[in-house]
Amino acid sequence: MGYSYWTGGVAAKDGVWGPVTSTLDWCEENYVLTPYVAELWNSTSNVFFLLLAWLAVINLQAVGANEVRNYIAIWSLIVVAVGSILFHGTLWYSYQMLDELPMIYNACILVFCALQIYPESRNRKLSVGLALSAYSVAVTSIYLAIKNPEFLALSHGSLAVYLIYLLTTQIQHMSKTHPQHASKIHSLWTLHKWGLVSYFCGFVVWSIDNNFCSALRQAREVVGTPFGFIFEFHVWWHLFAACGGYGVILLVAYMRLLAVGRGEVELVWVNGVLPMMRSSKLAF
Repeated sequence: MGYSYWTGGVAAKDGVWGPVTSTLDWCEENYVLTPYVAELWNSTSNVFFLLLAWLAVINLQAVGANEVRNYIAIWSLIVVAVGSILFHGTLWYSYQMLDELPMIYNACILVFCALQIYPESRNRKLSVGLALSAYSVAVTSIYLAIKNPEFLALSHGSLAVYLIYLLTTQIQHMSKTHPQHASKIHSLWTLHKWGLVSYFCGFVVWSIDNNFCSALRQAREVVGTPFGFIFEFHVWWHLFAACGGYGVILLVAYMRLLAVGRGEVELVWVNGVLPMMRSSKLAF
């Protein structure tokens, strides 16, 4: 998952999946640990997405946040993870598209959910859905035609920036229009900042992985297996991106519950690091 301009190197080689057909290759050496998985660490680290998606489902069910769009957002994240597993495992172009394009769809779904937090927003549901669908179709068509990773990065980055702005304004709106939830506003900002920090850390390690690959490979060679994975920075990108995606899903669902009068729901931090929702009226 993500974008890179690294084109391989002397350590790159073919395994059971044959030659690389994707337009991108990554800093992790191909087929080093097994001939059956091109990039073992990059592929298996998608477990972070699957684990946090599973926790999100459990949490939403526990507090009764049962609107379908919440689960569509979670499933879109799972699709990205599965596509990333296949892409990094094979380095096939077809699976690259299954990884990258669902990132656009996932971001559009999250934007839609964020725009539908307040009940009065339902009148714009159709127009918002059509606009985001048109954006997804346009990006898909253009990217399949030009195969330019910079275009996809810009398209996804634009959605991410808009989503950050949107969530910020939605929290501000709640602080002004829902005084009964004044005690919850701080927790909303905390969760929002947690997601932002996660994404920022992910962007930093992703950038290092892309721009300093030779140094990372040398560090892995010095440390050796299995601890060399510490310098597989794309793995850390997956971890931070998974936390960021989980944080957005939780924040949107939490704000939606508050907006429809579920004031008994509160945010708690498991072991001080993992945010989850809890309802005083429902078993958790």
